[in-house]
Amino acid sequence: MISKVKTNSLLLTILFCFLFFPLVTFAAVIPFGQPCATGDYCTNGVCEQSTLTVPQNKFCVCASDSQCETQFTKSTTQETWTCKPGEDKTKGLHYCLSTTRGTKDPIPATSAPAPETAPAAAGSSEEKIKLTAPLISIPIPGLPSFAELEVSPGETVNVPYIAEYVIAIYKYGLTLASILAVVMIMIGGAMYIISSADPGKVALAKQLIFGSITGITVLLCSYLMLKVINPNLVNLAPISVETVKKDIQYLGPEAYEAITGTTLLPTGEYQIMAVAAGRVVGFTDDCIMVSLLKQESGGRPDAIGHDENVHWNIPSRRAFLKSGVKYSGATFPAIANIDTKSADQKIIKNDDPTKDIEHLDWRFSHGLGLTQITIFPTEKCNGGVGKKNPFTGVCYTPAQLLQAQNSLDYGAALLKSLYVQAGKKGMTGEDQILGAFLGYNAGGGNMKKESLTTHHYPVSVKKLLDACHAQNP
Repeated sequence: MISKVKTNSLLLTILFCFLFFPLVTFAAVIPFGQPCATGDYCTNGVCEQSTLTVPQNKFCVCASDSQCETQFTKSTTQETWTCKPGEDKTKGLHYCLSTTRGTKDPIPATSAPAPETAPAAAGSSEEKIKLTAPLISIPIPGLPSFAELEVSPGETVNVPYIAEYVIAIYKYGLTLASILAVVMIMIGGAMYIISSADPGKVALAKQLIFGSITGITVLLCSYLMLKVINPNLVNLAPISVETVKKDIQYLGPEAYEAITGTTLLPTGEYQIMAVAAGRVVGFTDDCIMVSLLKQESGGRPDAIGHDENVHWNIPSRRAFLKSGVKYSGATFPAIANIDTKSADQKIIKNDDPTKDIEHLDWRFSHGLGLTQITIFPTEKCNGGVGKKNPFTGVCYTPAQLLQAQNSLDYGAALLKSLYVQAGKKGMTGEDQILGAFLGYNAGGGNMKKESLTTHHYPVSVKKLLDACHAQNP
């Protein structure tokens, strides 16, 4: 009698789970308008291919009017939202249309290809960085290949790979467990039928049947258990990573000529000069100096970096935020502790005049020229602001560091010395090159082999080196 009561209770529990909590999976992780691989990972359940010619040309889109309303909410009671079919202006993607706010573009601005224009005279020019998708060592059935991501320096990129992989494992595991449970129930049923005369085998058959049912019930209800414990356990959000952006401005042709007395050349000319400077110090790989130029200044000698405006935990940025005073004398609330994720802190910028090279805010460090040789606040040369080249003993004023050959000679010698240091620390081959670049950015004392694959600078340089080697085998 007791066994019968237990059996009925178990069956009622199973029925309750299936009636009120149907088969559930982990929450989708990719919001509307973000790149996707399949609809399983979109909060709206639809991943649509666009007409873009970039690697990541699929995006999560709307599937109903209610989804648009949920995504963007009503600004007034009269406003209505409609999910419209794709058009040329939306790159073939479904989009949301409001009666008061118009069209909401289904493609984020960071994914749309930028028009090919010449660099602005005094603006900054940043190329998008392509983030290589991880290779799956253990493929999971139903999991598509991960798509590459593209991001501009300084933007926040959502990396969904881990969340997508965990979801795929859960779904695959649930499928396998369900199949195994059904097989065990069938085996138990067959044993029960053919072993009716043997009480021991009948008991074993019942144990197989009810054990399998119990296991699959626990598995199907695991989502509810995890959600009760902590809702974040089932809400697998993509990892948000803020990329680093050098705060660089460009003088432009007129200002550069007025300061240095020379005209700007095509970037290809400076690459030829950089290769020659690299060979002088002993670099046999021409791509090393080419990559240095692209990484530091985009190959433009009129580049000026403002370290106090780089929203990263570096001395000049910390000093600027703590000062509460801009170059012009304008004030802002002083900030004692830097928070690199704070949007309010990020927008605080200094206002020193870029084109007036002699009157930059020298309370803080600035990188100058093709190789962005940095002059720190305490550095003086010949009685004024300047930088002494430790390899030649020559003193350079800020204007002289903007001259291409001066910057290249200094940068090549510095990078070579760091390359030698990296070798003394046991780095060889490509690691030694990347170690030198890490030291160029973070200082020779911070060259660590374990940082070569995690620090943003050597990771970015490796992509430049690989691209250069591919073009020049």
